[in-house]
Amino acid sequence: MQTTTMGQQPALQNAVVQRAMALYGEGQFNSADLLFATLSEAAPLKPLVHHMRGLIARQLGFKDDARRLLRQAVEADPTVASAHANLGMLLLEDGHYPEALAAFAASLALNPAVPSAHFGLAKAFGGLGMTDLAIEADRDALGLQPDFAAVEIHLAGLLTETGRGGEAADGLRAALVRHPDQADLHVALAICLLTIGDWAAAWPELEWRWADPRHGTDPVLAGFPRWRGEDLGGRTILLQAERSDADTLQFARYAPQVKARGGRVILRCPAALAALLQTLEGVDQVVAADRPLPAFDLIAPLLSLPAIFRTPPDAVPAAVPYLHADPARIEAWQARLEPRSGLTVGLSWTDGERLDIAALRPLFDCPAVRFVGLDGKGGDSRLIDPGLAPKDRSLSDVAGLIATLDLVIAADGPIAHLAGALGKPVWILLPAGGDWRWLRERADTPWYPQARLFRQSLHGGWDDVVGRLGRMLRAAATGEEPSSAEETGEFPHHPGESGNDGKERDENLSVLTDALFAEGARHHRAGVRARARRLYQRVLSFDPDHVLCLCNLGALEQSQGARLRARQTLERAVALAPKLAPAQRALADLLRGQGAFEEAAGHYRRALDAAPLDGAAHAGLAMALRVMADYQGAMVHFQKAVEIDRGQSAVFFLELGQTLVALGRLDSAEVSLLHAVSLDSGLILAHCSLGQVYLKAGRPAESAESFRRALAIDAQCVLARNGLDETGFA
Repeated sequence: MQTTTMGQQPALQNAVVQRAMALYGEGQFNSADLLFATLSEAAPLKPLVHHMRGLIARQLGFKDDARRLLRQAVEADPTVASAHANLGMLLLEDGHYPEALAAFAASLALNPAVPSAHFGLAKAFGGLGMTDLAIEADRDALGLQPDFAAVEIHLAGLLTETGRGGEAADGLRAALVRHPDQADLHVALAICLLTIGDWAAAWPELEWRWADPRHGTDPVLAGFPRWRGEDLGGRTILLQAERSDADTLQFARYAPQVKARGGRVILRCPAALAALLQTLEGVDQVVAADRPLPAFDLIAPLLSLPAIFRTPPDAVPAAVPYLHADPARIEAWQARLEPRSGLTVGLSWTDGERLDIAALRPLFDCPAVRFVGLDGKGGDSRLIDPGLAPKDRSLSDVAGLIATLDLVIAADGPIAHLAGALGKPVWILLPAGGDWRWLRERADTPWYPQARLFRQSLHGGWDDVVGRLGRMLRAAATGEEPSSAEETGEFPHHPGESGNDGKERDENLSVLTDALFAEGARHHRAGVRARARRLYQRVLSFDPDHVLCLCNLGALEQSQGARLRARQTLERAVALAPKLAPAQRALADLLRGQGAFEEAAGHYRRALDAAPLDGAAHAGLAMALRVMADYQGAMVHFQKAVEIDRGQSAVFFLELGQTLVALGRLDSAEVSLLHAVSLDSGLILAHCSLGQVYLKAGRPAESAESFRRALAIDAQCVLARNGLDETGFA
């Protein structure tokens, strides 16, 4: 039985929305979701309901549902900036950078005054390796919200990555003047200083990580005094492993130095590392993190030891090996991997930044080399699978395998550090920028003397790295000089080996270029021409045939006086898409501006063939025909332009008025010219044309007043001083 009238329904729905929003604000997400679900069929509320249910799904950890619901919210109402931005944040979390970029670009097109949306855009640009654009977006965010600490930290990372570490450090220090107790700013400054090699200043800043709950130590250790490097005098010290296995493996090297201070040393670490770290000199006892702790007096986190021992880049304790594989495990792996010939190389890729096995497959064509997968199968028959999936492998077992290899090639992660600590030759693959510990512009590292670093030259592109790896690997395996193909880093790629199929790559590229274009158009509309140009050029670097971008870039070049370049750009757009109205119209506008009226008229007509309701094309054609003295033809298109869009420019109404003067329709001409003046009171020709209309109509006082107004705008105006010619045209 229906108990609610149609008039009452909106009020009831509004009450449900208000209650659901209140529950969401209180963190009662499941209850809020149940209420929002009751409104799913209410058409006017669908955008809001999908949006809020998407946010709730994100809070509850259901990311697939969250993406689906937020996309539905955007589809239901594309004009809600926050829906685009929230979708962008979710896409960022999962590394979907092209789609995230598109979402933030859409959000900013609707509302450019939201600092967090600019920050999201910066992170998407950064994830795509477009560091210059990311820096600009971060600065946009800070322009709107100067004390946005997360943006200051992100910007500092970008500046450091591009070799501007001093500038980054200065910015962070300035932020710390305003916020001296903000731990994440201190940690960011530490990372910046470590990266540029100023370790003496960096280590004390890094200790601020303990004031940040995200970096804090285990509550079990709370209250125990910290060791500052003094003599231990027989006391027991607990060395606490870091959250990262890579950090634990790297900084465990300091245990002998701690032992030398005269105490008993306990090392607490994850269970997966316990057996391996038993081989570390200077440690009296290793305790797995899931086991009860023995008695101790002091604690020291492993990553605090470089500060305690005041480690500079040129005096790292680098005696390797400092970890050792179990001989029984080595023997077992040797038996499993026999027979062998040539080089045996272990590959590890899963801890890399957007590195997958597909990027490394060209190496498999190196002769006299066999490859062992340290991260699982890898989907290639040429890669030996020893059965060490990352989720269940023991690092002690991996150490035994690495000990049997000739070389390890690894992304920056635990396997790279394990090979380094074992003293095994290791080639480490680093993303552009890379982590602080590898410093800058070095192929070697003070942490592992036998390691070699291979850095990306550009974000996201591993081809150059793999090319260099391949040349060195082939030379090491065969003793041959690199061939010409190897000198260029060109290795054959096998069909279907990419991590993504061709269709997905094409879709990602399309999303990326359209997002860059949207950002360029936003800056273009805002008059930030240099920024718009850079974005348009970035689009064309990915897709030289992006027609809309060519149209906008051509128009931009025309506005900046680069007429030849503008014409070439627009002619290319028209050649690529002869039936695309905006391309034809943009070229026609340029030609009309250059005085090629007949040629312009032809392109306007082609634009109208493709889009008969293109008001701007009708307007342009009308103005071209006016100059060509085809007044009747011009009037047809003037009228159509006004029917489609009454919001035409002052120049449009000026030229319409001048056409009406030529046709002898003075009353209508007066109306049009007065409207032109109301839109732009500084339009001299409109005042002069009005003066001519009044003169022809026998209204000399009004004519003189119009000419005086023109002179008031420009005292040198010849038209106002001498009147117009017989046709009334400038």
